[in-house]
This record gives sequence, C-alpha cells and structure tokens, in this order.
Amino acid sequence: MSRVESGIAIALMAAGRSWLTDESPAVGDAARELSSERRRWAQEDASVSRSQYRLWSQFQRFASLWRNEVGFSSSTSEIVGNPWYLRIIGLGPGAIPLLLREMEQNPDHWSPALEALTQASPVRATSQGRLLSVAGDWVDWGKSKNLL
Repeated sequence: MSRVESGIAIALMAAGRSWLTDESPAVGDAARELSSERRRWAQEDASVSRSQYRLWSQFQRFASLWRNEVGFSSSTSEIVGNPWYLRIIGLGPGAIPLLLREMEQNPDHWSPALEALTQASPVRATSQGRLLSVAGDWVDWGKSKNLL
C-alpha cells in the first residue's frame, strides 16, 4: 500500500469509523479472548491512563482479528489492505509504540503501517523481503527515537 493509499485510509477512518462496528460477531469473539489479557495488563501497570488502555485494547482486538482473517496469506495487498489492518493505522500516532513493541516481540507485516504513521523508512536495502531483519530495523529505529 502506498503512502497515498495509507493516508486516504486514515482520512476515511477518521471521518467515519462506522464502516466496521464493534457490534459485529467477530469483534465480540476477539473481545472475549482478550478480556483476561486486558485485566492482567491493567494490573501490571496501574499508572496507565484510561485513554492509553483503550488504545492498547483496541489495537489488540484489531490485531487479533487481522491475524485471524489474513492467516498465512502471502499477498501483500491482502495483508495490508485488510479492514482490521487499516483500522490499526486509523488509531493514529498513539499506535506507533504498540506496533514497535509488536515488531520486537512478535514480528509481522507491520512495516507499511509504521511507514504510514511515522513517514519514516528505516528499513535497510539489505533487509527488504526478510521479515525478521525488517522488524529489527524498525525496533532499532524505535529505540533511537525513545519509543521503545
């Protein structure tokens, strides 16, 4: 997905997030799966603000639904064009540390989302096409910006 397409997706989502609602059955299933993890996370860091917790919770839910839908797809357009992936981008800059943490702990195809949100491209030419190397480049970038 190009930066233009990512920007369009963000703008569309910011203008009206009703194209995917929290009432869909898949969202309810993901919410139940994450409820115990949410409680554990909240107990671990009681100083986290309500808005940070809500952002984290939404990110976890969207990421879980995204993974369930794209599975092991090798199609980049399927992976980054998925509505749940676009909703993660739509969370805005607050999702950057969450995406970086995911890249650090569970590398996945988050590079296009990070590029859209940060307007940065820290991935070295030698890392292109190698998921673990791409993740490492993003993690290094995040650490250099004190985001991790």
